[in-house]
Amino acid sequence: MWRKYYRPLPISERLTVLPAWEDVPESREGLFIRIDPGPAFGTGEHPTTRMCLKAIEECTPPGAWSMLDVGAGSGILDMMPHFSRVVAPGGRLILSGLLEGQSAAVKPALERAGFKDLRISQEEEWVCVTGIKTEEWKDGMVE
Repeated sequence: MWRKYYRPLPISERLTVLPAWEDVPESREGLFIRIDPGPAFGTGEHPTTRMCLKAIEECTPPGAWSMLDVGAGSGILDMMPHFSRVVAPGGRLILSGLLEGQSAAVKPALERAGFKDLRISQEEEWVCVTGIKTEEWKDGMVE
């Protein structure tokens, strides 16, 4: 019964979230993420998910790559010092699920942790921050 409410959800020109039981539309090219939205968070309906998916699409490198998805909620601010250890030099960090008031504290914390090219996007009261780990950042110091 609830399945009738879920339809393909375009996130960008190329990216669409598709319920698992739906066929890929013949008229649409691009990338599709299949998800069973029943018990799931991250169906694309919430601004934090949309911003995160758009950021992933924009920064995905060619070839093989890896990603770590950490559901930290408001604890993300406490995790700032650890990001410099888990993101490889040249790697990208995407933080989504931040409230507008939290973004002012996030940007300087990321800069201190060795991230550059910081970009902030916002939908409603939600914020997404992306950045690139500097090559010269090692063990808490810039060389």
